[in-house]
Amino acid sequence: MSSVLLDAVPSAESIAVYDGQLVIAFVMTGARPAQTSSQVATVPVSGGVPAVIDGTYRDGGVAVTSLATGPDGVYVTTASNSRISDNEAYRLAGGVHTTIAGGTGSPATLSRGNGDGGPASATPLQGPSGVAFGLVGEIFIAEYGDGRVRSVDRNGIITTFAGSGTCVGGLSPPTPAPAIQVALCGPQLLAADAAGLLYIARKGSGWIDVVDANGILRVFATDVDVDALHIAPSGDLFASESSRGGQLVRYDAAGRATVVASGLGAVADFAFAPDGTIYVLHWPPPMLGGRIDRITVLSP
Repeated sequence: MSSVLLDAVPSAESIAVYDGQLVIAFVMTGARPAQTSSQVATVPVSGGVPAVIDGTYRDGGVAVTSLATGPDGVYVTTASNSRISDNEAYRLAGGVHTTIAGGTGSPATLSRGNGDGGPASATPLQGPSGVAFGLVGEIFIAEYGDGRVRSVDRNGIITTFAGSGTCVGGLSPPTPAPAIQVALCGPQLLAADAAGLLYIARKGSGWIDVVDANGILRVFATDVDVDALHIAPSGDLFASESSRGGQLVRYDAAGRATVVASGLGAVADFAFAPDGTIYVLHWPPPMLGGRIDRITVLSP
């Protein structure tokens, strides 16, 4: 069963659900990279008019790359080709913007895991593109441009959690190995479950990786084409696949897939409400606006 919540929503990029609100990131792409700008808005899950809570459309070169619901607010990652300081992960709570990771610097300070062991809020990032939350309060950040997943602990210290920082060998499924030794080529999507597993994927890749509680990375699922990756309230891992007609897939602990919804078209992102309702953001054809559908997925 599905129903339309919002229709003709232009330039929506990512969605999340927090405190009874649907959070939407809008990204306006200009003629030049420096003209890209972003807003974050909210709308009640029952529907209404989106209200901007962060950002303005401006010549800033800033694009929101992901949204995630955290225990204490909405977490946002942004990337910029214009200013290194705009490559960051931050928390939005009560209208306050708090930087979690990302700092100023020069191109020489980017990549290679620079900043490990120091304050995350002063560490320049290269293309942050996804956030997930660990069991002991750590925050995981996918760093697309550096081929790493970083971890920020409860004291605000950043370290490399996965990825060797090279793309060499990262375009094929890895063999099991310590996560920090594995080549991750452009990690973008993260999801962490209650068992302490962290799932990692790159949009358009053919597999999903997982890092276990011992820090060993292995392939979790193959024959996939993932657009978005999230953990359901039930604890199951879900993924969306636009290239296969727009379907939502649920994975069991062994990586076996079950299609739970299909015929959704091009799915940009999806998000779970606490009651299990799934909100799906559909990417439209150019100039035709977007649409967010509410979909209830029943357990088999």
